[in-house]
Amino acid sequence: MVNIRPEYNSAYLKNSKPLAEYSWFVEEVRRNSDTMDTGAAVDKAIEDMPQNYVIREFLVEHQVVSSNV
Repeated sequence: MVNIRPEYNSAYLKNSKPLAEYSWFVEEVRRNSDTMDTGAAVDKAIEDMPQNYVIREFLVEHQVVSSNV
């Protein structure tokens, strides 16, 4: 098991763009969860994700918008 939080394994993140992007996404959801429910936190993280992230297309395609749940 590998901890992908930026402060723990920056070497892994530097060597894998998708993993670094996913780490960013998880941290963004974690931050958003302080002020909103999980579904909204995920939606906001996807919305705020840089357009050039490789994983963005996958997340948008598989996103279940919290307001439609």
